[in-house]
Amino acid sequence: MKDDGVVRGYPDGTFKGDQPVTRYELAAALVRFVEFIQENERLLAKDARKPATVRAPEAVRPGKDASGQKASPRIASTAGGSAAALVDGGFLPKDSILLKDGPKQVTPDELADALASVAKRVIELRVKEEPIGR
Repeated sequence: MKDDGVVRGYPDGTFKGDQPVTRYELAAALVRFVEFIQENERLLAKDARKPATVRAPEAVRPGKDASGQKASPRIASTAGGSAAALVDGGFLPKDSILLKDGPKQVTPDELADALASVAKRVIELRVKEEPIGR
């Protein structure tokens, strides 16, 4: 996830993997994760329409398209922050704990709830896009 830009270090170049994750940091990583999934699904769908001799595209970093150029994200941080963007996109419930007290450490239950909510929405969007009978 680090190589794909979903999990990033701090501005000073450190990673601090032994420190607890804050609600803010989790929300920011989840936004990048959703963008990563959406961009790669879009590229794979585009590639599926090409002749079979074309190789599948490499994974794309969030915010970048296949050529490495800045891409338009489908989910973007709003003035309310990453958690608000996830709520706006239906990836987190409106009463998500990630909207409150951003610097507070994420508990294992909060992490599990957030991941389950994001996974549910990703699946809902994927199923919605699939043609009937496929």
